[in-house]
Amino acid sequence: VGGLMGAGSALASYSVTWAYGNYNGGDIIDQSSDLKSDHVAEPLNPEGSFIADEHLQEAHRILTDARNSLVEVGENPMEYEAGASFRIRRSFWTGSEYVEPTGEIQVAHINSENHGIEFESRTGDHFRMHLHPGEMSLGGGNKTNPFHPSGIDFANAPIYKNYGISSYAGAVKNGQINLYRYTYDNGSAKYWVAKW
Repeated sequence: VGGLMGAGSALASYSVTWAYGNYNGGDIIDQSSDLKSDHVAEPLNPEGSFIADEHLQEAHRILTDARNSLVEVGENPMEYEAGASFRIRRSFWTGSEYVEPTGEIQVAHINSENHGIEFESRTGDHFRMHLHPGEMSLGGGNKTNPFHPSGIDFANAPIYKNYGISSYAGAVKNGQINLYRYTYDNGSAKYWVAKW
C-alpha cells in the first residue's frame, strides 16, 4: 500500500509541475516602454555570440514556414515580417520538451504605411521572435528593418524582460540566416549573433 501511495504522490507532484509549466498564463497588456525608439542609440557591432539551441531553431523554422507559405498565393515572403511568442512545453507522458507559439503567428506586409508587426506574449512565455523582411526602401532612401534589431525592437525589449521573456530577431543577409538576441539595459542597447 505504501508503494502505491508513494507512486500516487509522485504522479500527483509531477502532474502539478507539468500543469504549471504548460499553463498559458495571462496576457501582458497595457504595457508600454518609457523608452522611445528614436532615443535609442543602436549599437554598431554585436556584443558577441550565443548558441541557438533546438528550441530557438524550431521557433525560427515555424516562423519561416509561416512566411514561406505566402509563395503559394503568389507573394514574395521577403516583403513580410513574421513573429510570435513561444513557450517551451513538456510532454506529459515522455517528459520531452518542445516549443510552440502561445498565440497566433502574425505575418504582415511591410511598406511605407506598415513598419512592423505586433504580437502578444503571455506570462510564462520563454521568448519572443520575429523575422525581418529583406532590406527595402520606403521612399527617400530610408530603409526599414535593418538586419540587426531595430530601435523599436530595443525599445520594446525591456517590457518583456520584466516577465522573464527574451527577445530575438531574425534576418536573411546575403543569403545567410542570422538570428539576434537583444536587450536594452541601463541605457544601453545590445545584441548578440547566434551560432547555429
